[in-house]
Amino acid sequence: MGADLRRANLSDANLRGADLTSADLRGADLRRADLHGAELSWTKLSKALLDGAVGISDKWRLVWEIATHGGANRNLRRAKLGRVDLRDADLRGADLYRANLSSADLRRADLRGANLRKAIMDSSNLTDARFDPSQLTD
Repeated sequence: MGADLRRANLSDANLRGADLTSADLRGADLRRADLHGAELSWTKLSKALLDGAVGISDKWRLVWEIATHGGANRNLRRAKLGRVDLRDADLRGADLYRANLSSADLRRADLRGANLRKAIMDSSNLTDARFDPSQLTD
């Protein structure tokens, strides 16, 4: 839990069911790794190397895409993004209608212009996030 695996070569690794909660995988090589059933809550995934052969759930691939490439103007309606690390994420103009962001780490995220109507954000960390408070009202 909380392991520093930045830039680690984990290609072809069997990480099935591993507890990687709060791990730092930024820049790690995860190509062809098996992450099925791995616990990745609050794991830092930005700039990790993933390919089509990585065994990873759709949720965590989406988190990686947002953390690495941004989520600006993206349709994330009803996305299940609870307990994710999206610090510094670019979510400008994203459609997060009814998205579940419970306990998400959104520190310094840019949410300007995002549709946050009916988004579930209980226990989310919005410290220094950029948004208009009116975005949070229905």
